[in-house]
Amino acid sequence: MSYILTLNGALAGISGTLLMDIASVLGGKLGVVVKPSTRFIGRWIAYFFFGKFKHNDIRRSEAKPYECQLGVITHYLIGVALGVIFITLIPLDPFSTKNLAVGLIYGLLTCVLAWFLMMPSFGFGWFGLKGPKEAKIMRTSIYNHLFFGLGIAVWFNILAFIRL
Repeated sequence: MSYILTLNGALAGISGTLLMDIASVLGGKLGVVVKPSTRFIGRWIAYFFFGKFKHNDIRRSEAKPYECQLGVITHYLIGVALGVIFITLIPLDPFSTKNLAVGLIYGLLTCVLAWFLMMPSFGFGWFGLKGPKEAKIMRTSIYNHLFFGLGIAVWFNILAFIRL
């Protein structure tokens, strides 16, 4: 893979993560979703250094220093990694305007990581079904990841427009 494609995959991941965050704040204000806290992602990662990867309930695990900052950094690094994976896996021309649909589908597929890795590790079970009902985990996950995929697609559509 070329350096330019890798860089664009990373930038697409940042674009997707940023759009996800903006949509999450707006969706939270409208009551559609609950804005997830990167604090719990940071707490989860911080506990890795102590050999703990799964929690009974991450909300009840002792807070760690800088967990919010670690959560934001991890959140964006995951976005970068998923952007690079997108550009690696998608057989379409990465500058194709068809990537809007592909980006949305990819965004939905990234829910799998949250549903089968992160939510169970937080102590919320598969799909977050054992998590707090007020968190609207399933709806929030789908909503946020759709916007993540849209952000990836938007990045490549901007590049396609510039290229013309």
